[in-house]
Order: sequence, then structure tokens, then C-alpha cells
Amino acid sequence: MHVLHPLGQGRSALLLDAAPGKSGAGHAVAALCLAAVAACAALPYVNPDLFWHLSAARRIVETGAIPRADWLTYTRAGAPWVDFEWLAQLSWLAVQTLGGWWGLWALKVALFIGAAAVLWRTLSLHKLGLEAKAGWLLAWALALLPANDLRPEGYSLLLFSALWWRLESDRLGPARRLERRELALAAGYFLLWANLHAGFAYGLVLLALSAACAEGPRRVRLAALAAAAFAGTLVNPAGWRLYAVLVEHARDVTQLTHLIREWQAPTMKDPWLWPFWGLFLLSFSAILERQWKGELPREHALAVCLFGLSAGRHVRTAPYFAAVAVPVVAAALAALDRRHARLAARAAVASLLVYCGVRVAPRLGLTPFLPRYVPVALTGFLESEGAALGGLKIVHPVEWGGFLAWRLGPRFPVYADGRYLFHDLVKASSEALEDPDRFRAFVDGLGADVVLLKRSEATVWTQAAMKDHKQLALIRPAWLFFVPKPDWALVHFDDAGMVFVRRKRAPADWLKRTEYTIHRPGDEEAARWLIKQGVAQAAVLAAEKSRHEASPFR
Repeated sequence: MHVLHPLGQGRSALLLDAAPGKSGAGHAVAALCLAAVAACAALPYVNPDLFWHLSAARRIVETGAIPRADWLTYTRAGAPWVDFEWLAQLSWLAVQTLGGWWGLWALKVALFIGAAAVLWRTLSLHKLGLEAKAGWLLAWALALLPANDLRPEGYSLLLFSALWWRLESDRLGPARRLERRELALAAGYFLLWANLHAGFAYGLVLLALSAACAEGPRRVRLAALAAAAFAGTLVNPAGWRLYAVLVEHARDVTQLTHLIREWQAPTMKDPWLWPFWGLFLLSFSAILERQWKGELPREHALAVCLFGLSAGRHVRTAPYFAAVAVPVVAAALAALDRRHARLAARAAVASLLVYCGVRVAPRLGLTPFLPRYVPVALTGFLESEGAALGGLKIVHPVEWGGFLAWRLGPRFPVYADGRYLFHDLVKASSEALEDPDRFRAFVDGLGADVVLLKRSEATVWTQAAMKDHKQLALIRPAWLFFVPKPDWALVHFDDAGMVFVRRKRAPADWLKRTEYTIHRPGDEEAARWLIKQGVAQAAVLAAEKSRHEASPFR
């Protein structure tokens, strides 16, 4: 068995200072790195799935039972649904009830800082200096930026990091006999994890990998702990069926990676992913070099390869890779000669600090939640018009469904949200938006009478007949052909989206007061042409502009 003996014999993995912990400059660099890590933790959350999670928790509180079927949408009402994140949802609702949206932000920060503290302990196993540990912690925090949000994965990040620390402590410590208490702790640990988030599966993989790489009594001990952990995961509302759901979910995600952003493969074109790619490339370079010299533990090489390949396919799994890779690479680089690495290490840390100042610092602010992916103003409009529109079925962007259902409840039946139940509708709605005829057939097939569309810059060239029978080319917004005016009335628009109502389902007097007939987003050129041709009146355009500017839901 190859063990990275005392992991660099006490030399700093970042090799930044000659006397770790004693240099004033080293302390200053460490303080800057830790402040940057805190800034990463403090970023506001943007996850639109937060709201269907809160709806699920609210349902649990109201009914006293974990939901087993869909109740939020009209397309899947009564369909079986396995809520494998119910405990995380209840924790969110409790925090939100007590502390509001800032309370949820504090929970996000606490989970992030907790995982960072565990990583610090793992790095301490490798005898690193203060400055080195702070530098690696910053590299880890920046590599997590694509997944740094309020998601149930926050619990998995903490629990996965703690498991890796425990396995590393066990590997570097003296051999121990298996105790019954350990079996109970392993089962309880994974019982908790399996009811918080599906990331427990990665923990089982890590535990099984460590057992396979161990030798002698330690292998037997870790295998027994893995078996106890697996048994613990079966204590959940779905029992063994949980694994079938996870397999189905993984298969669907693989087929929809081009549509679901957080499950896409990372790309070097995205500046937010540059720290991840830096860690990715450094990790494989380091393990190949140490493996070639026969100085790398097998579990280190396999863990980096396995979780690295997973993160290379789906950026959402980057936290598991980073939790493993940072201490592994820190340990591997600890064996390098200080004289050859000090300058490069300092330059790397300086680059990370500059990157954090450019990318992270400007995103900090005085709000805990950024409504980047939810239509706040649009939802407020629907809420205010419940008397006229309440009860009508809605078609909307899938990621909006959770927020709409949370805010509007059963008054406005939504058709989908971010749960795995709607993976087929994600594909169907995306394909429908490629063609106006297909979109109208999709909406009619759902029986929807309200259409919500995102604001889009997409335009098409059209020909308009003038009074002298000449043809005039006009650039008009593409949405006009998806919700044609004879059938659909535009009743609201803001920076996020637009609301259209099927004419025959809306009260005529309400439509007369609410519809925008000429003042419509992206169609200003056509409005001017219609007025010039005498088809529309300038006074109507002015009145609609004034009404829009006075709206509290812009």
C-alpha cells in the first residue's frame, strides 16, 4: 500500500512561506484569503427551485404527512412523487418562518462555512501552514461558484466533506477494530443524509471506494461500515424505491443536459468556471505526477478521477470533486521542492484574490435573494387580477412554476416546476417554442388560457401593405406569431416577461381596461407605422404608455 508519508513531511502544500504561521506577510495573505472565502459564502441565492421546496414543506405541515403524489400542478395532479428532500425542505420552511429570506441566506452561509471548516481540518491532516491552508480554502470556494446557491446540496456538501475528513483521518491513523457504535453511527449518518438530499449516493460511493482500496482488517471494517450506511439509507419514505427514482432521475438528466443549465457540462467559455477548470487541470496533473512516482494512495487517485469525470460531465457535481481534490492535490504538491514552487504559489494565490475581487465582490449586496429566474412583478400582477383570471390554467417557463405556485397557490393552476416529474414537459415545451404552430398546439393540448412568456429579443422580418399598395419591410418581435392578437390579448409586460389571456375566456370589460393593443414590447416600429397609416390612434398609444408607466408591477 502506497501512503503519502506524513504528506510532504510537514512542508506547506502551497509553499508560500519559509516559516508557516510566523510570517507577518503570511498572516496578511491568509487573512485576505479567508475574507475572500467569506465573500463567496455571502453571495445571495438565486435558485428558483427554492419555492417548490417551500411548497412541499408547507404541504407537510398542513397535512402532517410527506407528500406521495403531486398536488401543485394540473398536468400531474395525483401522479406518484417521491419527495427525497423532505427534511431539507422542512428545515428551510422553519428558517424562513423564523428569519425570513435573510434567515435562509444565513443558513446557506452556515452550511458553506461549515464545509469550509471541515476542509480546513482535512488540510490540517497534511501538516500545512496557515497561509497554505487559507490559499487552498480560497481555491475550493472559487471552484464551487457554479454551485454556490441555496440548494439541498448544501447539506450534502457538508456531510460529504465530513465523510472525506473522517476517512482520511482513519487512513493516516493507527489501525482500529470495528466497534458496534461505529456501525450505528454510520447507519444514522446516512439515514439523516438520505432524507436531506440524494447526494448521499456520492457518500456511499466514496465509502465503498475507500473500502476497496484498503487492505487487511481496515478493508473489512470499512466494508462493514459501508453496509451499515447502505442499510441506513433505506430508512426513508420510499424505502428501496428511492434508488429506482434516483436511477430514473439520472437517466432523464443525461438526456436533458442541453436544456437544464445546472446539469450541463462545464465550459471554459464561462468565466465563472475558470477556477473550477484550474483545479480540474491541476488535480489531474498532480495525481499523474505522483502516481508515476508511486507516491499516491490509490483512494486519492481513484476519488479524483471518479468525481472529476462526474464534474466534467455535469457542473452540478463540482462540489463533490472540489471537496476531494483540494486536500488530495495539497498533499501531492507538498512533496515538491519549496524553492521551485514558492513563486508560482504566490502568483496563483494573487490571481485567485484578483479574480474574487473582480467576479465575487461586485455581486455582494443588501439583498439575500436575487429574483433573476423568477417573475416577481408579473406574479404580483396576476395576484392583483385574481377576480378576472383566477382559476384559469397557465402555461409558463418551467423554472417559474415553483415561484408561481408558492405565491399564487391553487388560484392559478401551474403546469410544471423543477421536480423530476416534469422532465418530459421540459423537452416538450422547449420544442414547442421552436415553432409558432407547434406552440399553439401545445398550449391548446394543455387546455391553458393564460400564457406567460419571457421577454425575448428574437425578431422576424415581415411585410406590411401600405395605402399605395407598396410593401414595407418591418422588424417585429417573434412572440407575435406564437400568441396571435386575434386569439390572445397582451395584458401585462415587464422586464422579465409578458402575460397573454385567451380572449374568449376573459371578461370583455376587463380586457378593454387592461389590454395593450398598440404599446407592446419590441413592436414600436409597427406602432409608428400603424399610426401613420391611420389604423391606430396616437392618443391610444399615449394612454397605454401612461398606464404601463403608472403600473406598480413594472
